[in-house]
Amino acid sequence: MPELPEVENVVRDLRPKLCGKLIKEVEVAHHSIIVGQKNSLSRLLRNKKIKCLSRKGKCIVFDLSSGYELSIHLGMTGQLLYRQKGRAIDRHTRMVFYLNDNLHELRFADMRRFGWVSLRKPGENKNTYLDNLGPDALALDLKGFKTCLSNRTGTVKGLLLDQHIISGLGNIYTDESLYRAGIHPQKKVSTFTEQEIKRLHKVIRQVLEKAIVCGGSTVSTYKLPDGREGGFQRQHKVYQRQGRPCPQCKTPIVRIKVAGRGTYFCPKCQSEK
Repeated sequence: MPELPEVENVVRDLRPKLCGKLIKEVEVAHHSIIVGQKNSLSRLLRNKKIKCLSRKGKCIVFDLSSGYELSIHLGMTGQLLYRQKGRAIDRHTRMVFYLNDNLHELRFADMRRFGWVSLRKPGENKNTYLDNLGPDALALDLKGFKTCLSNRTGTVKGLLLDQHIISGLGNIYTDESLYRAGIHPQKKVSTFTEQEIKRLHKVIRQVLEKAIVCGGSTVSTYKLPDGREGGFQRQHKVYQRQGRPCPQCKTPIVRIKVAGRGTYFCPKCQSEK
């Protein structure tokens, strides 16, 4: 699933290409990806100006004219592709946004169809997904991070994956951050020392910032809108490296399940204490 660094790169790539342009038409191939407004989304988006693009957690948000707000979540395999008009359309394309320059199209492709699109109309104050997101992992300062961890009883891996507590992190960057911080993924948050909290907060920021600079991680279908792949996967220390030697101590990387997710870690460098 595209996580914070991947979505941030998508937004940064698309922002100069889309801001100020009009959505002339929208073609929907699979209405199942639309949350609400299934029959009227195309009509409501017609001739709307794209004022700004931003990211909220793992969600891409289009600020449109007339007070409309379009949200796109890439799910597990979603891609937003910026293509020349007339170029062959991939068979997994679920939605196409035709732009007023008559030269380019924005295509939402999603092989597994876990992604979704939602439109908030003017006067509607609630977006169930966006309004329930926790603080952004990249913007969270140490004080806010401590608040997110306070009075929690579960595992640190489970907490970091919970988008209602901290938004933007997923399996890749949770595993990579915990490894670099030397913390076992099953460690209870309630047992954290002050030093461990500070170290984890610092490492999460470092990992996310480095991954963004590298264009994110391409481990499955993720690509930037122009078709380029990310490069941070070449710097993964533990994620999907089961059985390979730990970069530090050479102990084989282990895979277990934590919070229902496959989890990779070094049993020596991240021992349960």
